[in-house]
Amino acid sequence: MTFQEIANRWNSATSVRGKVHLLRSLFETEAGWLQASVACLKAGGQAAGLVDLLKWAGECYRLWGDTEGYLVQVARAHIACAEVAACARRLRDAGSDKNSSDTATRELIGAAAEAAWPGCDTKDIDVSAAAGQLQQAWQAPGSAAVDPADRAFRLLPEKVRQKVTLPIGFLRDLTALLQERANEGTGAGPTPRPRAPVATVSAHFVTVPTQPTSQDKVTDQVFKFNIEVLGDGAGEVYMAPEQAFVPWESDFRRSLDAAKDAAKAYQKQAKYAAGYDFRFRLAESNYMYHLKGSSAGGAFARALYFAMTGEAADDEVIVLASVCGGMLYGVRGVHEKVEAILGWNSANNTPRFDTIVVASRANHGDAVNALGAAVDVRVLPNESEL
Repeated sequence: MTFQEIANRWNSATSVRGKVHLLRSLFETEAGWLQASVACLKAGGQAAGLVDLLKWAGECYRLWGDTEGYLVQVARAHIACAEVAACARRLRDAGSDKNSSDTATRELIGAAAEAAWPGCDTKDIDVSAAAGQLQQAWQAPGSAAVDPADRAFRLLPEKVRQKVTLPIGFLRDLTALLQERANEGTGAGPTPRPRAPVATVSAHFVTVPTQPTSQDKVTDQVFKFNIEVLGDGAGEVYMAPEQAFVPWESDFRRSLDAAKDAAKAYQKQAKYAAGYDFRFRLAESNYMYHLKGSSAGGAFARALYFAMTGEAADDEVIVLASVCGGMLYGVRGVHEKVEAILGWNSANNTPRFDTIVVASRANHGDAVNALGAAVDVRVLPNESEL
């Protein structure tokens, strides 16, 4: 599906139901906006006809719980990053022609600024210094190994960096992913790729998901995510671009944001602090659910601690707590969450949890009662600051 096909389907939809169906289809992790962005890049960039769709999408997504407008931000980022990648391709094609190269360089910096700061007037941003540095890098020996799109994001002026709506690291990885997908099977090389992790920390959490096609409650389940430590970063924490549209409720997203804010305290003494980013992703089997609630915050903050410090994590510990202001707080439904953990253990899943950490006396009592005769799992209270 291309952007033009999306626009045509949007314009031809005769009912609200048809428009809603189209918007939901664009969430697909390996299709939708990602597929259309790759097709746009293959065609040379320039998405058109999507203004009305994005405006209506913002209203529709808010009805689905996206009160902060995150999904529309990500949709716009896909369109913008496809243009960044197209500008990078034009810079490569310019070769040694100085006039064409100068023009392509400025276009690339401008496109990267627009992706980072949507709606900015690039005429008011001095990109001459960034363009000059990019030209030097591109003309230097060994420049074939330089990804001009990635370098453009890294050279953005501070004025732009102060206005970003999505992490620069996310935009860098998304643009590299689009270039990788667009070059598949073409023999083109070297092909930019998202940064490979230098270390990975896994963590588990328990929450109550809902089915995407229904708001009916299902039982609590154990979920897994991985946090990847990436070199050449700026301390940012963000979702893997491939999973940008995995359906999360706003309260779940806020819980992770609170954990990220708490983790900033770790970075001053962390092994992986300045110069690193932290990209996280859910296990593939988790895509089918809408994740909700705040109980993943404590587990996410703990995983970030180990990712940033480089210390070894005890995989058999699981945290049931929310985060606010750098503190752990109790959560609801502890009895059901403990039952989910026991069910995970009895199914011989890995790891087998032997320690449950909770953040309040009430949660401690509920967890102990839920364990009943289970003697191979202990409950530890944690009321300290993260």
